[in-house]
Amino acid sequence: MRPLTASLLVVLAGTLFAGWFFSTHEKVEVEEWVGYRGDARVNPWYAAELLVRELGLESESKPELTPGEWLPPATDTLIVQVTSSLGVGPDLYMLLSWAGEGGHLVLLGPDSVTDEGDDTLSQFGIAVRFARSELYEAMEEQQTTQDDFEAELDGGYALGVYPHDAQLELFPAEQGFDVITHGQEIVAARQQWRDGFVSVVANPTRFTNDAIKSGDNARLFADVVIGEIEPGKVWLI
Repeated sequence: MRPLTASLLVVLAGTLFAGWFFSTHEKVEVEEWVGYRGDARVNPWYAAELLVRELGLESESKPELTPGEWLPPATDTLIVQVTSSLGVGPDLYMLLSWAGEGGHLVLLGPDSVTDEGDDTLSQFGIAVRFARSELYEAMEEQQTTQDDFEAELDGGYALGVYPHDAQLELFPAEQGFDVITHGQEIVAARQQWRDGFVSVVANPTRFTNDAIKSGDNARLFADVVIGEIEPGKVWLI
């Protein structure tokens, strides 16, 4: 077969196939999650930062902080995780000294039961416990839906009821703390620290980009970060 004839047959076959394909198939649109874009792709607290701005306050995220080189004014709020280098040793003492001058230090608990952080929190009389949720057991006993069950919590937060969840234990439990509860489980606590405040959150994953829009997580974040405190700028590390 001559090369020209073979080429013509290939073109003809391609044309016939294309005609058959487009006559028997429809073009459709499909939505596919491709992940966050921009700052939200690299910053898990970006949605929380935007929430603070929506509330009329200044906020900014920083990938790292070296307290020996720079700290914000003592009128500000600083949010860090206890499992980071800021939660131990000299850096922590610098942060506590800063809070004592009037700042608001918010310590986010470990992401999971395998993370550390108890040594840091024990200085404030606080421990994080990953335990079976009494709320979950009560919901199972009542055989009710999660939404209906949480709606019955007196003044509580709709944060989701899970078989196991992080909660705070306070020592001594009867003094020195203002607490936020989910049912009877303490999810956040605040205490005066000389002229400032130290707040602790049991489960920081409630405030990530994925979770803060669920239930009352955004409300919880606002109450922890602001509450009765009038902060200057909010810094998320």
